[in-house]
Amino acid sequence: MNLIPVWTLDGGQAMVAVNRAGRIGIAIAGVLFAAFFSQPLLLLVVAGAVYRAFEKDLASDMAPSYGVTAYFVTLLAALGYLASLAPLGTPAH
Repeated sequence: MNLIPVWTLDGGQAMVAVNRAGRIGIAIAGVLFAAFFSQPLLLLVVAGAVYRAFEKDLASDMAPSYGVTAYFVTLLAALGYLASLAPLGTPAH
């Protein structure tokens, strides 16, 4: 939940260093990972990334931040993978 890119969460702080194209790329990666790992929780990150991609206070002269974007996408992939390993449902007796 801390990767959601809003307010003072870690994802929100990371989005400051990512330009608009990177934010859209993170959103696309989040949708793909949510579908691949069957983890709809990742769509919260996608919603935050889309919101942040169209903020009015985004500096248009930001240089591409490929490293931060790749790091964020890697964290999303790891989160999706780890969440897919967690058992769902009630335990069998």
